[in-house]
Amino acid sequence: MSTLAFQGFGHEREIGPATRLECKICWTVYDPAEGDPVWQIPAGTPFDRLPPHWTCPNCSATREQFMVLGDADGEPTLPDPSPRLDAAFRAAATRMPPGLVNVALDVEAVGFAPWQGHWLGVMVTPWFMNLMLLPRAQSRWQSLRVGDKRTVQFPAGIYEFIGASEPSVGEYQSCSLFSPMDQFENHEAARLVAQLARQALLDPANAEQPEDARDARPAAGDEDEAISKRDFLRGRFAGGGDGD
Repeated sequence: MSTLAFQGFGHEREIGPATRLECKICWTVYDPAEGDPVWQIPAGTPFDRLPPHWTCPNCSATREQFMVLGDADGEPTLPDPSPRLDAAFRAAATRMPPGLVNVALDVEAVGFAPWQGHWLGVMVTPWFMNLMLLPRAQSRWQSLRVGDKRTVQFPAGIYEFIGASEPSVGEYQSCSLFSPMDQFENHEAARLVAQLARQALLDPANAEQPEDARDARPAAGDEDEAISKRDFLRGRFAGGGDGD
């Protein structure tokens, strides 16, 4: 068993091969049993065996910003929902009218990883692309009735999510990025956009600037790039609209 020093504790805590740690910036939990799909860390990797370049997959905090979770905090977590989402929306795809889908696209749950006690990722289908939240730690989940809405604060800003449910998936909440999906020529392009959207969501550089900060404008090229990133993330890029 090794020891690592953590900011905010004032002393060293022992880190074992199964010790779970939580980012004190964004509350993301690193669980060795699950690894880290964002950094492609395989399940079974202890925290003290993470590569030196590893940072929090959600907010990029360094390892020193992670706190040991005690036994009282060891709430069981729900597994990665990607397989359930893939199966549910593949079944739904067989029922979609041909005129409403982009036949060049497949169904894929992209980039689902822990974020503040939830699973956060992007669902790509032939008829929509949505940000999705699903419960990971049940005590942190805010349930919504189907069709009800709530706003969620991300580093890139505040976004509106709609409650939904599928028998094989359970509760989830979604925020539309694109619908329909006609602008994508192939699935690889749609997957790349989904990955970039998730990254942009967690980047505070994409947040709207307050009025008093807009006087100090960047160079024209930089400003155009920042605006296009924000518009893209909000589903306005290439005509994004309401999704399922």
